[in-house]
Amino acid sequence: MITKVTSRNNKITPVDLLTQKFGSKIILGDFSDAVFSDATFKNVIGIANLPMKAPVMQVLLENCIVLEYVKQFMTNQSVCFVDDGKQFSIVLEDGKKIEVPQDVDKAIRATVGDVKHWAGYLTEDGEHVIDLLKPAPGPHFYVNLLLGNRLGFKRTLQTTPKSVVDRFGRGSFRSHAATQVLATRFDVRQEKTVFRQTDSSIYMRTANRFFTLR
Repeated sequence: MITKVTSRNNKITPVDLLTQKFGSKIILGDFSDAVFSDATFKNVIGIANLPMKAPVMQVLLENCIVLEYVKQFMTNQSVCFVDDGKQFSIVLEDGKKIEVPQDVDKAIRATVGDVKHWAGYLTEDGEHVIDLLKPAPGPHFYVNLLLGNRLGFKRTLQTTPKSVVDRFGRGSFRSHAATQVLATRFDVRQEKTVFRQTDSSIYMRTANRFFTLR
């Protein structure tokens, strides 16, 4: 049997499942993060006691040191990383706690310690300073950064997962009434977007107009 599952109709989130399986075994803290470890959506890999809500597990699993270590525990069970103060440990679904090796601890600690800097900071003049090399603190962060303050406007632009704006502000994103906002020109056009690749650049066509994204 084939079952279609999307982020909108999924009945449980990875963090919810993490809470169900580990909430009585460890202190998860105010913020935790998790990702499903397989297509059954029955197991997760998570981390507890984060300084803020952020996709930390996604970043950690991109680290080959962390990934190679955690793979040995992922068969038919959920696992959760927790900081015991001096050393990170991995907690198995049966409650067993194992201290991680020094190189894994160093990798996790470096990522978690840097989370608070992912969104940048405001200067005394209200300027938002961000480091383009750091991970995004959320899926819509760079689109919202481009839009700025939208409070109090009659037709507030809304972002969707179909946004294709990168951290340099290039691309486009969906807004109200099936219109497409081109980040390159700050234009609003009826939504009809296609891409074609050339040797030197990518052209975006919207409402029969071409714009070059270099």
